[in-house]
Amino acid sequence: MRRLALGLALLLGCGALRGAEREAHAEPPSQALAKTLDGPMCGVRLPGLDRLAEKLALRKGRGEAPLDLPDLSLAVLEERVPYVWPRAWVAVGPSREALATAYAEHRKGLRTTRPICGHAVIDLAAGKVAYAVVELDAKGELVPLKERARVGEFVSVDATLDGDVRDARVMVKGPLGAPRTLPGGFDPASRRVRATFAPDTNGAFTVQIVADTESGPRPMLETRVFAGIAPSYARERTELVPPSGPPDDALYGLVKQLRSDEGLPPLVRDPKLDEIAKAHVAAMIGRSLLSHDAGDGDPRSRSEDAGVRAKVVAENVATGREVRGLHRALTESPSHHANLRNGALDRVGVAVVADKTGALWGCELFTGGTR
Repeated sequence: MRRLALGLALLLGCGALRGAEREAHAEPPSQALAKTLDGPMCGVRLPGLDRLAEKLALRKGRGEAPLDLPDLSLAVLEERVPYVWPRAWVAVGPSREALATAYAEHRKGLRTTRPICGHAVIDLAAGKVAYAVVELDAKGELVPLKERARVGEFVSVDATLDGDVRDARVMVKGPLGAPRTLPGGFDPASRRVRATFAPDTNGAFTVQIVADTESGPRPMLETRVFAGIAPSYARERTELVPPSGPPDDALYGLVKQLRSDEGLPPLVRDPKLDEIAKAHVAAMIGRSLLSHDAGDGDPRSRSEDAGVRAKVVAENVATGREVRGLHRALTESPSHHANLRNGALDRVGVAVVADKTGALWGCELFTGGTR
């Protein structure tokens, strides 16, 4: 069965108004949290995302770097919020009014169907204000899973999906081995997907619900289950050092290293696939849309239009602040990691391009059995 890969959008926006003050008051966050900005906000608020927004505003007030893409995703999971593709907007300014204007301008280009959010305002020294918003577009509902389980204990996954969903499945990535698709079923009438799995070793298991949509497969919901260990959402600090040079070369170097580390044959980088990937990145940037079809066709049709005939076609797309963040986000997603280590694939094209804001948009286009 032909299967395309998934696009993961973890967007981290950061704004700073003129005259920003970098010192936050020393009082605890519960005392520093000010009233919400007036005016239209980002959608339905969740307490967990309010707490996360408060942490981001405090980081900004202290002059600390924003969370990188994988850490932002982990922070959302830690709050037991199952929605994917988080975006964060953080700014410092002289008043709530100035921040409200800047945030309204930021939201003009956002496309959401069921926005879920959290936000917080922090008073800083010298009369300045820090404001943070965390936003997600809800694509369904996941019955909460047990955060802790025993090795061998069966865990049931039950979710209902929104939107144009043709099929769906549940994928799991554990501490060992390859990501796997769980046996289970999807009911198109109720849009319900169910599956069961039992952790086979101690460690953290990422559970991801993946849907086949009009624009290709995409992750819809995600959570974590910890087997035999205490829950911990801290990242293992293994340093990724991409090779020097252009960002697309750096991303390819990380893919090459991953395949080597997992005992897989290398993917040959194909200049023709590079060009197809680069054209798709340009299409996504032009429409501000992370998708397998940004008005230019799905991965297989784009490849065939360029004269590439292959038995298997797959694609990963992502956007973020840096190459290492893109790679981490993709490898920590069960569906994306499955593409990166798919033994049926033997060629890859890679493109990474910065848009006018400096955000990176990346595409990894894979083929196998090219004729």
